[in-house]
Amino acid sequence: MNKFKKTIFVLVLISLLSLFSFPATTSAQNYFGGMLTFYFKCTCDQNFYMYIWDFASGGILTLVYSPGTSRLLAGSPFGRNQIGSYSPGSGICMMYAGTTCTNYPSEGLIGSPNPGFGTGGM
Repeated sequence: MNKFKKTIFVLVLISLLSLFSFPATTSAQNYFGGMLTFYFKCTCDQNFYMYIWDFASGGILTLVYSPGTSRLLAGSPFGRNQIGSYSPGSGICMMYAGTTCTNYPSEGLIGSPNPGFGTGGM
């Protein structure tokens, strides 16, 4: 093998080793920050359904705050401004519908696994 082929072989080998040596990391959480525009109590459980105007995306996030499960660093979950993390797809808000309870869909659960942060009115 000439020097060029050896160099290419070593570079490909290093690339393959580095690709398989480190575990892939995926984030099971998303971050948000914005203004709490509206919230209501879920009628069949202790959770609260919150509409947060997320400044980063420019849209409304529908998130669930669960007392005892959702962790906050400080402040109130019902303060005007909110910043924190949420686990996509894990927020459950059970609402009374006729004679039974049904899940009201949300985008996630606030402060799980990492804490969220509620602030006072400004």
